[in-house]
Amino acid sequence: MSDNLRIIELFNNHFPDFKFKSHHITFFPSKKNIKILDKPIGKLEKDLFAGFIEELYFKKLEPTYIYHYLPFRYLKNILENNNPTIRLYNLSKYVKNKNDSKEYSYFIDRIGLIIPNAENYLNSIIEDMFILSCTTEKNSDDHWNYYGKKEASCICFNLEIKKSNHDVDLKNVVYESELTKLFCLNQCLKEEIGYSLDISKVYSFSKYVKRSYYEWEKEIRICFDNNSHQIGKKLKSFLTNGKITQSKNDKYFKIKVDETNNKYIEIPLENDFFKLTVKSIHTRTNNEELKRLCNNKEIELIIESNF
Repeated sequence: MSDNLRIIELFNNHFPDFKFKSHHITFFPSKKNIKILDKPIGKLEKDLFAGFIEELYFKKLEPTYIYHYLPFRYLKNILENNNPTIRLYNLSKYVKNKNDSKEYSYFIDRIGLIIPNAENYLNSIIEDMFILSCTTEKNSDDHWNYYGKKEASCICFNLEIKKSNHDVDLKNVVYESELTKLFCLNQCLKEEIGYSLDISKVYSFSKYVKRSYYEWEKEIRICFDNNSHQIGKKLKSFLTNGKITQSKNDKYFKIKVDETNNKYIEIPLENDFFKLTVKSIHTRTNNEELKRLCNNKEIELIIESNF
């Protein structure tokens, strides 16, 4: 059996929904990898399999409700503020201060993408990325325990994405177990053909990939790329011959540092990119102060069962 036919067979075994013809396989001997490319007349090359993987695992979300767990002291700041804001923490907080030190680099390593000066490059990426971690779980024992039972609270948000582009996006976190077929296909190609599968086009979604240990979180992320935002501001200034040097959003995105030295940006619940409407507040304790705050804001307070 030729290499081309064996490659097609391996793809069919792992991803039967992905269809392509043998001439779409492009070999790159110097890098020992292959891409599944299509070059329509008058158009640029399309990476067919990378597009398939993007749609399969990393498609855009339009959820009705998302849940954000947080300590009561932070919730109190939100409810007491006439112009409420939410913190998006720098991705480095999750890489450097948490157990998952492989966050962001994990997916890049598994798909075999070689990046020159990888450590410096990845550090620069995570320093520019700010995220709001939410979940689909509205009454999860694991989340209550993680945030400290009596001190934990949960906001149910109605989310509206106004502008989903390079600056901000929303996706489900994808866990290692969900990507087993992809990693297995790549390993089979290396062992049988001696080539790796190049899907470097999807490396930017690494910020949505975590190891299976964290699967209980069922996380949804709003990701804001501060670098992309800064580039947009510079381009705007260039196009207007320097007359506009500041974005009207600058006030939203000033980088701050909290009491534990983690960087964050503070964004209004309603901004140019998305709108978060507080539908309800959830807790597992009778907190008179929380009741008062919810009454003042006319927000439904739900005291969840411990069972």
